[in-house]
Amino acid sequence: AADAFRVECWRSFSDYVFTLLSEAASDAAD
Repeated sequence: AADAFRVECWRSFSDYVFTLLSEAASDAAD
């Protein structure tokens, strides 16, 4: 159960980081 919880945390965390990086990249492109 702990492993599944950890995977969920990493999934939401990576989505968050990916969004930040995408926004930063589009800002830099301007």
